[in-house]
Amino acid sequence: MTATERLVTKFMKHHECPNKYIGFLYLKDALTIVLENHRCRSNMAKDIYPRAADEYNTSVKNIERCLRHLVDKWWQKNQCGKMFDKRPTNTELLYECIERIKESA
Repeated sequence: MTATERLVTKFMKHHECPNKYIGFLYLKDALTIVLENHRCRSNMAKDIYPRAADEYNTSVKNIERCLRHLVDKWWQKNQCGKMFDKRPTNTELLYECIERIKESA
């Protein structure tokens, strides 16, 4: 596990991101990809979802759906609400997490 992966995992656990959903792994990988490669930050659907889909041998649509489900569950648990006033989109959540991870590093 790289230092970036440890930082991302620590952040997600600190913010009580529910880890029983496959979207947890997808979000962790997406955050790690963006933090390690700043060029990927431009477009989730074009840059990050396909990389995760290749790694997990699944479809881009499934990656997006699992992340959306994770965001819903995290929002319902009210832990995600500490960062947002309304339910965030996948992209909003990803970029907010990135900014907070960078601030804490």
